[in-house]
Amino acid sequence: MIPPMNRLLTALRARGCTPKQSGHEWSSRCPAHDDRAPSLSFRESDDGGVLVYCFAGCAASQIVQAVGLRMCDIMPDRASKARHVNHSKRTEAAAQIPKGIEKPRRTFSALDNGITQVRQPDWTHTRTWLYRDRTDGVVGAVVRWDSPKGKVVRPFTRLGGVWAIGAMNAPRPLFNLPELVALPDGAWVYVVEGEKTAEAARSHGLIATTSAGGSGAADLSDWSVLRNKVVIVLPDNDPAGEKYASDVLRLCQRAGADEVRVVRLVDRWPDLPEKGDLADVL
Repeated sequence: MIPPMNRLLTALRARGCTPKQSGHEWSSRCPAHDDRAPSLSFRESDDGGVLVYCFAGCAASQIVQAVGLRMCDIMPDRASKARHVNHSKRTEAAAQIPKGIEKPRRTFSALDNGITQVRQPDWTHTRTWLYRDRTDGVVGAVVRWDSPKGKVVRPFTRLGGVWAIGAMNAPRPLFNLPELVALPDGAWVYVVEGEKTAEAARSHGLIATTSAGGSGAADLSDWSVLRNKVVIVLPDNDPAGEKYASDVLRLCQRAGADEVRVVRLVDRWPDLPEKGDLADVL
């Protein structure tokens, strides 16, 4: 019987994801999305299975399917369960997480502590973007570092009295949600990809938002706040941007937006590079 961890490692290596081990933890590029920095974290569970987590928000089922496996392939078999009958105690911080919410592996009393934990020696912390609920309470964050290999982005979520490394639970709030809640019917809202681009738009007087988790996670956000609004979608100039625009169009129409328009920036600015966005134009 091949152990679940060995199955996953073999499948990841076969697809060029080059998993690397650090103690009991493994990391690699996530096979379920266009991953430039290692976003996939996984480890053997107490009962012999494998716990997988993508910091970009990909579901475990998407990850194993992308490497040609099924969820049952990373689940513990009966023999491994028998070998792992003693489970480790939950940390005091994890015990503070409300019931009914899946408990993450690592939690911190403050966001800064989590940022310090994730940061590597050669990374420079460049920005933190906060996500808020309708009452202006902070519920999550997206943190960016610049590294020698390019940008590194990690999500954090607030669960009860603690912070955890990982994406917010669905449905996620849109970026700048309190501002969107206060808008009158008929207001124009610009939807872009990424918090940096949203802030660039806002710095030029536009009401702009984005969804957390990248271009492949629009379905995990709550778009109901855009009911009775005019939505202008400005996708990135690449195939992922086109898919995001299609998803946002569908979701905003379902939410009851008055009108949804997709404006491709390259049609107005032919010199826009591939993957270019509104921030490049501005």
